[in-house]
Amino acid sequence: MPDEAIVSAGCFEDSSFEPPQILFWASRRHEWLKVPDETQLLDTQPD
Repeated sequence: MPDEAIVSAGCFEDSSFEPPQILFWASRRHEWLKVPDETQLLDTQPD
């Protein structure tokens, strides 16, 4: 994705950000991290 930049919404104080649509490296997330059911989970990062 050379024309895109990704910034973690957690870097901002505004809690009104939309929930994540995709979680990359989901296989490495902590068990306590809860994401919405509709979030697409990818075990790695796509090419």
